[in-house]
Amino acid sequence: GTLVTAAEETATDEEHPPSGSAAGLRSGTGVSTTSTPAWEFKVKSGWEAFDHAAQGEIQRKYEEWKAGGTARTAVQAGGYEVSIYFDKMSSKTARGHPRAIRNTKMKE
Repeated sequence: GTLVTAAEETATDEEHPPSGSAAGLRSGTGVSTTSTPAWEFKVKSGWEAFDHAAQGEIQRKYEEWKAGGTARTAVQAGGYEVSIYFDKMSSKTARGHPRAIRNTKMKE
C-alpha cells in the first residue's frame, strides 16, 4: 500500500487513542507504526528508532507543525523528555547534544 504523506493527511488524530499504536501513520491499507518504526534519531553507528510509544505522538506533532503549528515540541521517549525541532529536523534531551532526526516513511 501507499502511505499518505503528512501534507495529504487531514488533522483527524483526535479520533485515535493516544497510545501511538497506529496514530499518525495510517492509510486505507492498514499500514501502521507497529511493523516498522518511522521516526529515528542519529547515533554514532547510524540511526536508532524512537520507542514505539513515542512514534504516533511525534508524527501527530509533525503534522500539526506542517499545518501551521509550532516547530518545537517535547515528547516522552525511552524514559527521557526529548525536545523535537521539526524546522531543524533535530532532537535533544536535557543532558544530551542535538541529534538529527528523520522519518523513514516520508520523502523529504
